[in-house]
Amino acid sequence: MSWPNKAIACVLLLVACLAATGPAAAQGGRERIFRLAVLGQSALSMELTRETTLPELERLGFVRGRTLDVAEAFGDSARLPVLARELVAGNPDVLIAVGGEAVRAAAAATDRIPVVAFGPDPVQLGLARTLSRPGGNVTGIVILAAELEGKRLHLLSEAVPGMSRVGLLLYPRSTSAETSLREARDVGGRIGVEVLPVNVEKADDIEPALAGLKTAGAGAVVVSADPRLFNDTPTIVAAAARLGLPLACQWVEMAEAGCLLSYGPGLRQQRVRLADYVARLFRGAQPADLPIEQPTTFELAINLKTAKALGLQVPPAVLNRAEQIID
Repeated sequence: MSWPNKAIACVLLLVACLAATGPAAAQGGRERIFRLAVLGQSALSMELTRETTLPELERLGFVRGRTLDVAEAFGDSARLPVLARELVAGNPDVLIAVGGEAVRAAAAATDRIPVVAFGPDPVQLGLARTLSRPGGNVTGIVILAAELEGKRLHLLSEAVPGMSRVGLLLYPRSTSAETSLREARDVGGRIGVEVLPVNVEKADDIEPALAGLKTAGAGAVVVSADPRLFNDTPTIVAAAARLGLPLACQWVEMAEAGCLLSYGPGLRQQRVRLADYVARLFRGAQPADLPIEQPTTFELAINLKTAKALGLQVPPAVLNRAEQIID
């Protein structure tokens, strides 16, 4: 073979090698299909996955319908274990679990398939050894939901000065319900605000629960950080508006829907981060070695339209700290 022909052959070989290292390496002349399963606690959770995580996966080279196959399932507490087992039976390469109950169900269904968790701390749930070295098949993102409950209560007390009692809306089956209550009571005790917890199991319980808090003298309500309560945001906001109760919530999307304020990490940004975990696992990383990530930035949003409807003047000291003003 002449030198030019040898050079061409080397280039072609290099191109072939590079192609084989991509996320959809050819196998027998066909692109590999990666299988992703997603377990959530609401239809809204699935919608957010489609709007945030899947587009980012496509940017990273995993395209649904071409090199990515996605199976989805969501349900209530009773159904999550069954749904998790059904997803695992499909032998996915990676399983995303959103919400504490979904994470527990996924971890119970498999110790072999990598689980990317989005919700409470897997270490506190007993599903990982440490944040830096999970050591098992569960890794992912901690959203510090319940841990920020006290901060939301404090901000609410500043936004609505003079309150002596604040309600705390809880979903009792949540894996973080106890933490939410403990954090809120801890801060409430320090700032002189009594916390009145109330449990809601379903959407029909929300208005009676809020009405009971109003009767008990609550001047406002903290909506605890839970996927099911997030899913019921329209019902909660409408009922609170009728009762004249200001709300403090977790996500900016909830403030946009009518909560007086929200405080937490950026929901969509964190959902996008899930795609990076999935891509690394698709490419061969081990969940035991992938550090569990915590958010480092948080945003306060204030809804001035809601404040006006409630007849409130949010103090300038609170407004000046807000990253987003909704009017």
